[in-house]
Amino acid sequence: MTSGEYLTIVYGAKEKGELLLQELKEIQDSLYSLNAIDYSKPRVSGGNGRNAAEDKIIELLDKRDKMISEYLAVVDLPLEFKELVEEMSDERMKIIMKRHYIFHETWEHACEGICSVSWLRRKENGLRTQALEEFDKIFKKNKISSC
Repeated sequence: MTSGEYLTIVYGAKEKGELLLQELKEIQDSLYSLNAIDYSKPRVSGGNGRNAAEDKIIELLDKRDKMISEYLAVVDLPLEFKELVEEMSDERMKIIMKRHYIFHETWEHACEGICSVSWLRRKENGLRTQALEEFDKIFKKNKISSC
């Protein structure tokens, strides 16, 4: 994975986390809405000893556990990103990277009070270019390979 791909994932982590929480809520609602097993009816022997409700519960719990693991991985991404950004040498770069990738501010808004938009946007030696290049070096040094 390249640093650009990683940054794209970090940028989308908030929305993905919110989506996973919504899906987890739907699973939880499904679990609550399942009909309980009716123990007043006579037990029939044979079969695997489970009924459709039990199978559905197991399926939903497995899906929930998988989604919780995925959610925890998504929640950890911004923390990992912040640790990488803290290795950057220039405080201005740290602020701009965090404001853009964590708080979803535009590059122009992220640089307010730090540098001019023209300085941010310069193709060569601009603060944004320098920040992304330095982050790439730190990313490679830390050997981040997957999310």
